[in-house]
Amino acid sequence: MYKKAFTMAEVLITLGIIGIVAAMTLPSLIGNYKKRQTVVHLKKVYSILNQAFLESQAKNGEYKYWTDGFELGAEKYFELYWKPYLKYLHYCDTYQKCGYKEKSPWSKNQGGLLNYSVVARNLRAPFILSDGTFVSISTGEGIEGEEFTNNIIFVDLNAGRLPNIAGVDLFIFTRSSQNTIEPAGYNAKIEDVESDCKTRGFYCAAQIMKSGWEIKENYPWR
Repeated sequence: MYKKAFTMAEVLITLGIIGIVAAMTLPSLIGNYKKRQTVVHLKKVYSILNQAFLESQAKNGEYKYWTDGFELGAEKYFELYWKPYLKYLHYCDTYQKCGYKEKSPWSKNQGGLLNYSVVARNLRAPFILSDGTFVSISTGEGIEGEEFTNNIIFVDLNAGRLPNIAGVDLFIFTRSSQNTIEPAGYNAKIEDVESDCKTRGFYCAAQIMKSGWEIKENYPWR
C-alpha cells in the first residue's frame, strides 16, 4: 500500500501562494488595526480630559474665570486646575523630559513643520498622562473662536515617538463656551473639516468624531 502525500514541489508552490496572499493582505490588516487603536486611544483621552475639566470647574468655578497661567505660572496653573483630577506620570519643564528630541517636533499632515513648541514658558502646561500620552494645555482663559491661541490643547498619543504628524498621532482640541473640551473645528462644516485635515491636520480629531469615531476611507491616513 502506498500513502498519498504532497511532493516537495507542491509544498513549495503552496507556501509561495500563501506568502503572496499574506504580503497582499497584511499591510491592510495592520493599517486597519492601527486605525482602530488610534481611535480607541483618542476617544479615551478625550473622555479623560473632559472629566478632569468638569471636575476642576466644579471645584474652581468656570474656566473662563481661572487665573491666567502667564500670571500664575504654567506649572502652578497645572497644579491648581489639573493635577488633582488626572492620573499622570510627570510635568514637563523641558521638551526632553516629555521624550522629544526637538523643541518643535510636529509636522502638518501634508508636510511642513508646525510652528509649535513642546514647551512654551507659562503659555502652556505640558505633561505626560499615566498611559504615556503627551498633553499640552494652554494656560490662558481662552474663548471660543481662539482655538489656536489661548484655547489650544495638544494631544500626542505616543509622545516623543514618531511619526509626530498632525492627524496621525498628534491631535488638536479646544475648550468650548459650553465649558467642555471638543476637537478643534468641531463646529465647522464637514467640508472645511475634511479640507483642513488633509492639509494642516488640525481638524482631524473633529473629522474622526463627526464620522462616528471612525477613520473612514476619505481620511488622510498615512
